[in-house]
Amino acid sequence: MQLLNFSAKTKFHIVFLILLSSLLFANASFSKSIHEDFDNGVVNDWSAYGGTWGLSDGAVIIPNGQGYKAVSSMTFTDFIYEARLKINSGSGNVGVIFRVSNPAVGVDSFKGYYAYIEPSNNLVGLGKMNNDWTFITSTNSPINYETWYDLKVAAVGDNIKIYLNNELKIAVNDSEQASGSVGIRNWLADAMLDSLTVISPVVGIYSISGTDYIGEYTGTAELRANHDGSYQLIKLLDYNAYTYKSFHVSSALEGNATLNEDSTVSMFFDLDRVGFIKEADGLVRDSDFHHNMPLPVTETLIPSGDEKYDGVYSATYNSITYRFYETWHRSTDNGNQLIWRNLRQDIPTTDNPYSDALDTILSVSEYDESYYNTLPEVAPYIDRDEFKQKIHFWVFDPTDFEYYQQPANQQRLRVIQKIIDPISLAETLLRNRAYRWKLHEKEAFLAEAVQTMQINELGMVSRWDEAENRYVHDGDALLWTGVYVAAMAKKYLLTTDPTALEYLLKSLNGIVNTIEIVRDNPNDNLEATFARTIMIDSGQSDHDPEWRRGTMKYAPVTNVEYKRGGNNDMARGIFIGMLWGYKALKTLSSTEYDTVMSKYGDLKIRMINALVDLRSQHDALFLNKCRPLQLWEATKWPNTLQMNLVLYNIIKDFPQYKPILDWNDDIKVCYDSINKYSQLSDLTFMNIGGIVSDWSGNHLSIWGLYNNYQGFIDAAGNNSAEVLHYKGVFTDIDEKMLSHRMGLFKLMSGTLRHQPNHSDWVDQAIWRLREIPTQREQFLIDWMINPKFTVSPYPELLWKYKKSDSAERLQSLRAYPLFESTTSSYYWKDNPFNKFRIWGYSGQSGIDFLIAYWFGRYYEVISADM
Repeated sequence: MQLLNFSAKTKFHIVFLILLSSLLFANASFSKSIHEDFDNGVVNDWSAYGGTWGLSDGAVIIPNGQGYKAVSSMTFTDFIYEARLKINSGSGNVGVIFRVSNPAVGVDSFKGYYAYIEPSNNLVGLGKMNNDWTFITSTNSPINYETWYDLKVAAVGDNIKIYLNNELKIAVNDSEQASGSVGIRNWLADAMLDSLTVISPVVGIYSISGTDYIGEYTGTAELRANHDGSYQLIKLLDYNAYTYKSFHVSSALEGNATLNEDSTVSMFFDLDRVGFIKEADGLVRDSDFHHNMPLPVTETLIPSGDEKYDGVYSATYNSITYRFYETWHRSTDNGNQLIWRNLRQDIPTTDNPYSDALDTILSVSEYDESYYNTLPEVAPYIDRDEFKQKIHFWVFDPTDFEYYQQPANQQRLRVIQKIIDPISLAETLLRNRAYRWKLHEKEAFLAEAVQTMQINELGMVSRWDEAENRYVHDGDALLWTGVYVAAMAKKYLLTTDPTALEYLLKSLNGIVNTIEIVRDNPNDNLEATFARTIMIDSGQSDHDPEWRRGTMKYAPVTNVEYKRGGNNDMARGIFIGMLWGYKALKTLSSTEYDTVMSKYGDLKIRMINALVDLRSQHDALFLNKCRPLQLWEATKWPNTLQMNLVLYNIIKDFPQYKPILDWNDDIKVCYDSINKYSQLSDLTFMNIGGIVSDWSGNHLSIWGLYNNYQGFIDAAGNNSAEVLHYKGVFTDIDEKMLSHRMGLFKLMSGTLRHQPNHSDWVDQAIWRLREIPTQREQFLIDWMINPKFTVSPYPELLWKYKKSDSAERLQSLRAYPLFESTTSSYYWKDNPFNKFRIWGYSGQSGIDFLIAYWFGRYYEVISADM
């Protein structure tokens, strides 16, 4: 036997047949390991704290004493530490210490953990030291003297597991010591150590190369420890040659992994079989969501070298085998952040869906829960917990936004957690088209697209019909033409862009003509109508009584057709367009305005005359005078107030027209009447139990309030009582709708409340702009094929619900991101919970984007470089 005498702390750097241990670095730049069988040894950077240690027949003689220990200078965070030990005699124990810091001579003189075997009491135990002893736990297990045992510690994060002869004995979570050295300790026993191994577990970042059903790929993977001792798996793959519509293809997925006793690594992840598009490129999804459950994939990686693994795995779906061959090479330690995260999350609209207001709505509705739940479209979901809880959600999914913002990735499609096929690639292309552009780049693209696809020759919002090679009418054209004018006015006020002015004037002229064309038609009158839209004569009036032929002023085509039926909703378009159109016109010099007059006449005077005629002749919607105490006129007060404010702010600059309106008799009386009698009741039912009652109505309400707010600023100043009142209204609205991601609605209410305490919800509204794709093909969106979809337990517009229209009133429990929804011209007023199954059309959402973008720019919540 070879004996050595240690001082209190001695480091050895000599070659000798001795006790401890050859330190073998697989790659010193990133990996640490210790492997020692003591048949041949190098003492290197170990320190002994007490006792005389020796070596005999290839095993270390551990001296009997009170807490004698030997400690490596190498530190580990997560590791697997295995030692082969035996106790020949003595009443004490022997074992391994780990996550050691501040070691010194003394019984408990270090900070760290101690796992041990104790034959005198037949137990395996675990405790920790911090210059004193704290018992954690132990378990009974037969321990014989003069018998070799393999004692193993697997420490990953907070999770600590103790094995004896590869049988799990102890599993605890303890976070007091996160990292440190490893070593051997003895307490009153004659013991020996035959071998020890310390390796870093499989955590880390790996480079990958492989081949699957798409082709060859390279990529990066990460394994990171979970608290339960398993591992979080992230895989990012880039295919070498596979492309889709000139885009390179990548994938991203997450799953879990476990380290097996034989050092293989088992990995588990699911691949979604469907997303939200049912048909694309000749491929059609199964309509039954029960057939579309995620495909479970299990992969086993087998060690094939120092920190190198090889794996083959496969899964089968619809008679197609998805097979993968992979090689992993560990490249570095985990960083502070995961290499990738799936950021998709559900944001609840409320914590508690029950309310007295909901009970009131149910009392006037034909909704019958038992009947509704028997509908074929509803019945498959009634046993789901989320259906029973009746809480609705907004899906927020900014995943890969930063990825697509990088120029190198803009021609790449990264499929997330899905089988890669033409449909999943089409879905990913929509995410790319939403997230690759900065907002100002998207504005430039959509500004042009709107003019070529949504604004007809006469300036009215329409829809380009490729089959008919012409613009076809839009039933809500006047409302959205006014919105478009407001967007272009804000753009011009901020930038003086002459193109924005050109577009503004063309559409503002169309708005004025919706009144003039009826007023000047000898076969029509303004008493009960004005035009909803105007289009080039296509013979519609020959068979549809809602349409008339007329003559349009200052247009490239003067003999046109117009649709009658201008109503309360359409009137908002007149007020929105004229208010903001006039604000832009006011900034023009006399020379610039002369140019306008040469093309469109005196637009300012035309607006005044049109509003005066509408006010005095259209008795169905407007009052020539707001009279108090006339309750039967209450529905006309909001329309009349908005009209009077717009008209008042125009005629302020024209003394000859001032007698038309009186501030007190025509504006204040309307304002006071509305506040006294309605208490702004049109905003009462906004968010009842997390369900919004009337999306279109709320859209119109916020526009009406915004017009009044801006109108009173222009008429009476920022600190007038009326303006301060509307600021309070916006605050109230914002609080009621706090958890809703309603795009323009939230952008307006959150910004105009002038309180920053909920700025994150303004940010959520801006995210809705980021979600709008610049282009999309005509896809069939059908979330009902997706097993993760759940129908809402309540029908749309619950307070208007009739049993006879049950099938038409279905809505989703979730409102999806806009790149996963159908598209129309009406993102901001359509019910997003109802946009889950319909054909989507290309390029029809530009005006929605433009008005919200320029609103945000105007109020400086969106910067020019965003």
